[in-house]
Amino acid sequence: MVVLVNPGHTLTGAGSGAVGVLNESKEARDIANIVIRELNKHGVKTILDKVDKAASQAECLNRIVAMANRSDIDYFVSIHFNSSSNKSAHGTEVYTYKGRQFTDALEVCDFISKEGFRNRGVKDGTGLYVIRRTNAKSMLIEVCFVGGQDAATYKKQKEDVGKAIARALWNNVQKVEEDKKNKEEGKKDMLNKLVVYKGDVDANIAVLVAEKHNCMIVKDSVYEKIKSTIEVKELIRVGGLEADTNRYATAKNAIEKYL
Repeated sequence: MVVLVNPGHTLTGAGSGAVGVLNESKEARDIANIVIRELNKHGVKTILDKVDKAASQAECLNRIVAMANRSDIDYFVSIHFNSSSNKSAHGTEVYTYKGRQFTDALEVCDFISKEGFRNRGVKDGTGLYVIRRTNAKSMLIEVCFVGGQDAATYKKQKEDVGKAIARALWNNVQKVEEDKKNKEEGKKDMLNKLVVYKGDVDANIAVLVAEKHNCMIVKDSVYEKIKSTIEVKELIRVGGLEADTNRYATAKNAIEKYL
């Protein structure tokens, strides 16, 4: 697996980052180097995609995306620092395409927040050029704000912040490699529980059951296609049973048995 890490701005001039107590352009490079160093320790291949000088912000962004798209990568990670006219603004956040709640993106927020920052969550980054135009799976990390309480915390925790990002990415790499290995070996995915519902009228009650049991949910027709590739410890069926004489009976049976 190959991870491309991008310090999101030029060093100076057009395309450079925010400046407060912290200098975004400098700190993004420092964090990128820590992330790459830590990933390399685990044998993960990395590429540093940085633009030190550009004639304009647009040129900087175009060059970043062009390098990403011509490289054979699995993941694009852009490092940024936030800024705001509101001096009380603080915290870490991650942007993904359409705000997809990738486990690794959630872990980046979680792991950085444990170093003393507010967790602002994973947000919709579709409007961001590098997220929208990069072909690979992508993530833009706003590590923290360049001023206020974040700056003081960051100065103390800088090394650990970089390691936190790398740890979240490494967890994802391990999961991807494990899934790939299992697929090659013909191993089945193991699920503790799975809710299978018969028809569209059963969907709402099936959702409630799945939420209660914290498990996945699929329609019966989909389950028939995938059941040979998975192993389920407890299969929960909603609808399509002998006792389900109508939609109300289905709801009653599901509530009594599973909720």
